[in-house]
Amino acid sequence: ADSFTHNASRDWSFDAGLTELAMKVIYHPLGKGRRSVAGLFRKRQFSPYVFWGMGATWLHARKLPPMLGEVHPEENTDLFLMNLPMGAGLRADVFRRLSLSLEAGWRMCFSDHLDGVHELGRADTNDWYVLTGIGISYILRAEVDRKY
Repeated sequence: ADSFTHNASRDWSFDAGLTELAMKVIYHPLGKGRRSVAGLFRKRQFSPYVFWGMGATWLHARKLPPMLGEVHPEENTDLFLMNLPMGAGLRADVFRRLSLSLEAGWRMCFSDHLDGVHELGRADTNDWYVLTGIGISYILRAEVDRKY
């Protein structure tokens, strides 16, 4: 049986609240500076980007049994995990000091406890999670022209 069939047959699910703090390096491979050669702000410019970095996740995982009264052999989990964020996005410069972004990212954790299940799962592999988001950036020093 494949791993999906094996996991579905266990019929366990989980609920997890997490908080993440990460530092990312962002690279705009096709991006232009926010100003033209004449020094004017380029309004409504779009720039795709990729990112990677290091982060930390604080997690509270709670197992949800398939039937009332059934007890999970592992305790609920409160953890601090290191992660490696990576992903891609699209930035739109709306105003001189304001940009919007849309991104999707993957987080590789250095633990198999993200879902609160270790012994009953595949203990030899680490967990991953995916985030999508919309961001708003306010540029403090908009007069500085850098390619980012």
